[in-house]
Amino acid sequence: MSKIGFLVFIGLVPGALLLVAIFDWVRTWLRKPPLGHSVQVFILGHPWLAAVLAAVYAAMLAHFFLHIDHG
Repeated sequence: MSKIGFLVFIGLVPGALLLVAIFDWVRTWLRKPPLGHSVQVFILGHPWLAAVLAAVYAAMLAHFFLHIDHG
């Protein structure tokens, strides 16, 4: 990964987490179920999608650990 790509990644991940946290806080403030509950209901209704997402996540994690540059 290039240095620019790494910096963009480092900027986007916390930014996305911040947006999700704000969205979850607003839903809680409006007395609606939190985002995690909505995701859980969706995944329980679509177990095949949960399996596909778990496989994709595992492949991304394996790719990260197999391509660490030790130099």
